[in-house]
Amino acid sequence: DKTNHGAKYIFCEQSANFDMYLTSYLLSETRGKWFSFFKSVVTYAKGGSMFYFAEPVPWQLHRFIACLQGELEFLWLDSSMHFPSLQKADRRTGPAVLFAMKRYSSQDSIVTNTELST
Repeated sequence: DKTNHGAKYIFCEQSANFDMYLTSYLLSETRGKWFSFFKSVVTYAKGGSMFYFAEPVPWQLHRFIACLQGELEFLWLDSSMHFPSLQKADRRTGPAVLFAMKRYSSQDSIVTNTELST
């Protein structure tokens, strides 16, 4: 964590240039040490930025939602909750693919259709 401290801030400052963030197994592989990194990324991200998370089990994603629900809108993309046969095959009881979008704030510039046509 201390080793990557400087890299985290360089990346986070640049993250305002990105529209989409794709992660796979990052939350589960970092074993709960992801909060400060993603808090910084979300803070620097522009309104409307999209986040895609694929995790082997849903519990870290539920924790992620609880930590950042004020800043992001969430949508589960994968769910086995209505399909018991898939729960056994995947060894999980819920979704593990999550989509999120950063909410717009008054500081974000939003391009309108009128601006695009001129």
